[in-house]
Amino acid sequence: MRGILIIFLVALSASVAGQNIRAYGMVRQADTWHMFGGFEDSAVVISVTQSQYSTITNAAGDLWTGIEADGISMSGDTMTIDNAGDYFGAFSVTFTGSTGNVFIFQIYNITDGDKEGFDIGVTGDGADDYVTVTKPLYFEDVAAGDKFIMRCTNIDASNDPTVRFGAYFLTYLHD
Repeated sequence: MRGILIIFLVALSASVAGQNIRAYGMVRQADTWHMFGGFEDSAVVISVTQSQYSTITNAAGDLWTGIEADGISMSGDTMTIDNAGDYFGAFSVTFTGSTGNVFIFQIYNITDGDKEGFDIGVTGDGADDYVTVTKPLYFEDVAAGDKFIMRCTNIDASNDPTVRFGAYFLTYLHD
């Protein structure tokens, strides 16, 4: 029986080299690199200059808390990817900001010096009205060690947003 199993495994490895493998039924993945976190009940003012991006952080640099993580870390409000590949997820911020001012949010790769994906904008609704913006994330072909920050700006004026709540998740997709 043992010889048959060895022959089967050798034949299987030879037949799938450079081929796709199809599984019929459930395939379970042991784990994948991921991260989840955020903040709540905040009143942190993000100092912005019109059309200049500012990091979404507090004075201590620990606004964004990592709740669960494997292969991705959050330190000093900077996210670090430990393993190269493509990642997907979402980033959401609830804030208050000047009525009629357009606030733009982005994820910025400080290692490469460029934003990831598209910016997302929303119009402020005043100091007493919460506005939420959600940005889908897709990090394509990031290198191990790449560092990311969350940023925002006001394209209409230098009126500062106040961040109230935030959440994010990021999951490894493939090499």
